[in-house]
Amino acid sequence: GGKLSNRPLNSLKEIYKPWHYQTLASFNDKMKILEQIIKREPDKGWELLCGMIPKGPESAFPTHKLRWRLFEKSFNNQYLWSEIFATHSRVFELLIEHFDYSEKKLIDLLQKSESKYIQIIDQERILLFIESNLDKIEIKDNSAWHDLRETLSQHRTLHFASWALPEDVLKRYEDIYYRLKPSDPIESVVWMFNKQFPNFPEGKVKEELSFEVQEKIITERRVEGLKAIYQEFGFKKLKALVKSIKETRIFGETLACFINTEKEILSLCEYLNEEDVPLQNFIQQFIFRKSRIDSVDWVFELYAKLKETGYSDLPLARIFYKIEQSPIVWKFIDSISLESQNSYWKGIHPHFWGMPVEDLIFGIDKLMDVNRFISALDVAGHKPENLPTEKLVEVLEKVGTKNSEEEGRIDNYDVIRIIEELKNREGVDKSVLLRLEWLYLPFLNTYGSEHTPKLLHEELAKNPDFFVEVLSWVYKSENEEEVTEDILDEAKQNRSRNAFELLHYWKQIPGVDENGIIDEGILFDWIYTARAKSEQSGRLKVADIHIGNVLAEYPENIEPWPPKEICKVIESINTNNLKSGFSTSTYNKRGSSTRGPFDGGEIERGHAKYFHDQADASKYEYPETAKILIRLAKGYEEDAKRMDDMAERDKLDY
Repeated sequence: GGKLSNRPLNSLKEIYKPWHYQTLASFNDKMKILEQIIKREPDKGWELLCGMIPKGPESAFPTHKLRWRLFEKSFNNQYLWSEIFATHSRVFELLIEHFDYSEKKLIDLLQKSESKYIQIIDQERILLFIESNLDKIEIKDNSAWHDLRETLSQHRTLHFASWALPEDVLKRYEDIYYRLKPSDPIESVVWMFNKQFPNFPEGKVKEELSFEVQEKIITERRVEGLKAIYQEFGFKKLKALVKSIKETRIFGETLACFINTEKEILSLCEYLNEEDVPLQNFIQQFIFRKSRIDSVDWVFELYAKLKETGYSDLPLARIFYKIEQSPIVWKFIDSISLESQNSYWKGIHPHFWGMPVEDLIFGIDKLMDVNRFISALDVAGHKPENLPTEKLVEVLEKVGTKNSEEEGRIDNYDVIRIIEELKNREGVDKSVLLRLEWLYLPFLNTYGSEHTPKLLHEELAKNPDFFVEVLSWVYKSENEEEVTEDILDEAKQNRSRNAFELLHYWKQIPGVDENGIIDEGILFDWIYTARAKSEQSGRLKVADIHIGNVLAEYPENIEPWPPKEICKVIESINTNNLKSGFSTSTYNKRGSSTRGPFDGGEIERGHAKYFHDQADASKYEYPETAKILIRLAKGYEEDAKRMDDMAERDKLDY
């Protein structure tokens, strides 16, 4: 059982891989063991044998070497081609010997006989065996016929590939394919509706035919097949087939090409009353194709007939779900019942691309009227430059503050694209942008995102009151009783999470401009004000930690580091919390490292030297800062020793 970790069968496949040396057992011993495995465990043995015949280029995963040493043995042996081919031959002999004439194992034999990595004599042996015993196969679901069709199509479509079988060999597979063809005329047609692009045994000649021409050929063959069923079995059989087909949309499109009588169309429309999604896809796609063949007026006439018949609001709205969304259709929708209107806007998949701005706004408003805010965001995010500022802000605010009554998730790309568009526009109030950054902070802080909550970070760096307020959303006060707020616990938790992330990703040091120049007066004024107000609110300790965190974010591109202005802050405040925050962020911002398996702690020794050098440069004037740097250097020296020891242990295993 299980798929997430290695299984015993996978280990056996690795050990017995014909081309990868993983066992000291001799060829004869391996073959004898394989014989016993398939005798005692027929199913697993069959799977193991099949796994020994390569389908294409393979990779291998070495098994563990012995922890003790066999000095008289070599572990660098390689198999010769002669032994590899002999293994393949013996495996095929065992597969034939233990073949049980089931359809599943017939598929296995056919698939293994296709391999370009086996000898022609082995392929010939398998094909002869199959051809001679095909009448004995117990056919259950025609899966071998379907599988062989995929094989023929693949090799003929990509006939130029190195792995493609020659046509004379494919002819033999084709003969087997037609011998396996089901006698049921329906079974021989419905497979064309189980994939969007079915593979035919003759393949697709991609160099000669365009995609449109190939699609037309597929449609013609589908229509031909369904017409044959229609003529032999009648309309009722054709209508019932939809319940056994995978691609019901395509089935609906195909029927629309030749089902034209009013009686039969109204009969198909009975599926509008069903809740089953595939059935809905079928009838809606049927109506869509009819609207393209006979114009949208045909749909309006169908609506009138079904309404007269007594159809309720929801099935009537479903008529329009898939047809082209346009002002003409929307004008008609506005003329029907309010229940049908709401069902329409709740049920469509919006495709408003290329519409004039006024129609685009109309569609977005209608989606928001039925609480489909995520869909409205998707439409607005497609080309936000075409929409007015007020509409973009409205969409973002509703998505961020209201529950959307539809399945789906908020698209990070759409959110960021709209926010960036608003930032680039003139006249957008800063308070609006700050509110939007706060609403979508988790998106802007996503790992790897190129967009950051720049305005919020600037506000933290300029406004110590905002910094203290954000602290109060994350940390409890040490000297105040908790004030009860009239907001939901969930909203409070979300606010705390956002506030923590804002502080965590904040890297803009107060008083430092974009060129790294520090205004010492602004820096000290901000820090003293922030600390004083944090002390009043009972959050001085955590304030010092976060101040230390942000000070450590000063770039290390100029030595000595940190610059004297930051050293003065550390020396003047000199609390354990500030120094701890500074040390932690300095360590964490280096992130993870990559190295060779036996490199040891060279990276850590480089870090240790760097911090020793910085400590030497500041130890006389800024001793507390130097102590922090020395502790970091010693920590890296310990890490270096640990990595050296690990590398030495790993060498013993190889």
